[in-house]
Amino acid sequence: MSDQQIKNLIKVWWGKAFSESDHFSKFLFLWICFNAWLAHESGEDNDREMIDWLKKQNPQSSMLVDCFEACKMQGTFPDNLKFFAGKSPFKDSRGKRPDIIVKDENDFGNIVEAIYRIRCNLFHGGSEAQENETQILIAMSNIILNLWVATLNLRING
Repeated sequence: MSDQQIKNLIKVWWGKAFSESDHFSKFLFLWICFNAWLAHESGEDNDREMIDWLKKQNPQSSMLVDCFEACKMQGTFPDNLKFFAGKSPFKDSRGKRPDIIVKDENDFGNIVEAIYRIRCNLFHGGSEAQENETQILIAMSNIILNLWVATLNLRING
């Protein structure tokens, strides 16, 4: 896809996420935006390679990292990250991978890993949508992804 096609895709899915009230649907739409830009920016072919690539970046080498850092200066975002970190450890619902522990609101790599773990638990059938803890984790991921993707969308689409 061209740069403009990716920007348009993110604009459309962001619009769907913004207007969505169901938190599971919102998470899916936000993940599509995040994952599309990450694939575009990293040039990697699969999610694991993309996540590993992102964790090695800094604000000068990645717009996603730069947007995340910009979010940390806005409103309650740092407090939301602290609350999210307090939900550690993030378990693999299938029991195949080690727990992810987010040390604090500055633990970018593990924040990304934790959101990805939540996504994997949902996408691969390991999480029950009705479970209270799953709903809390999705809601917290939405708060983080929502501002992060909104910041990205504003930067790339004006």
